Amino acid sequence: MKFVLVIMMLLLPACSTQKFHSNTSYIGVTPKEKAISQAIINDLSLFIATLYAPGHTSFNFITPIDEKEIVINDEIIDSFSTLLENGLRKRGFEISKKGMGLSYTFDTLEENNFYTQIRFEDKNNFSSIYNKKGEIISRSSLKEDTYE
Repeated sequence: MKFVLVIMMLLLPACSTQKFHSNTSYIGVTPKEKAISQAIINDLSLFIATLYAPGHTSFNFITPIDEKEIVINDEIIDSFSTLLENGLRKRGFEISKKGMGLSYTFDTLEENNFYTQIRFEDKNNFSSIYNKKGEIISRSSLKEDTYE
């Protein structure tokens, strides 16, 4: 099973008909439970903190243009973008238009697994697959020429 997921991670970028650019982000299907999204955000922000120095790094956070807030029982539920931005702030990163560009993709794969791809302006990109509970299954770096 893990072998299939690793192969999917390696082939997914190569088979994609849509090229993702570092100045765009995309949000597909997100977990229905906020706790699952939060577990994924915690893992992503912790991993980003191993790549860049919190307190010394500023990101220009690029959110999808068409992402909308979700309202349930008159309560606004934070979008995935809001959760990710807040997760990075909690780790000590500044979010500023003058910072390094950070874009991302979030969507689902077969068997209710979640796929994320984080792209930085300096081409230090990575993707991750999470299970339906929000636990990391695998992570890989992407070569800078994979996405334009």
